[in-house]
Amino acid sequence: MRCLHRLASGLAQAQSPEALGWLRKIQDATQKLSYRGTFVYQHGGRSETSRITRYVDASGDIDKLEVLDGVPREIVRTRDTIRCYLPESRVGQGRSPHRRAGFPGAAPRAP
Repeated sequence: MRCLHRLASGLAQAQSPEALGWLRKIQDATQKLSYRGTFVYQHGGRSETSRITRYVDASGDIDKLEVLDGVPREIVRTRDTIRCYLPESRVGQGRSPHRRAGFPGAAPRAP
């Protein structure tokens, strides 16, 4: 995520309308289309592999993040709730989202 923010900042400084247009199209696609993918997060000497799934239809959208290694857990977000499932301990926690952050972060607007 930080990498995308740096890229967006660099492109904004370059003030390229074409590049900013592409970033906006990418961001719009991640909010309006369904998709599934796997990614690896690394920080220092630690890494974690996860699967992200986004399902979009006329009634809303659902996001699901599944950790594939380490401690198994799933985070599921609907329009009204965020739930975290910890299968090994048979625990589920839920809360109402207070702010919705898109993926990737917002593309910069032209000056």
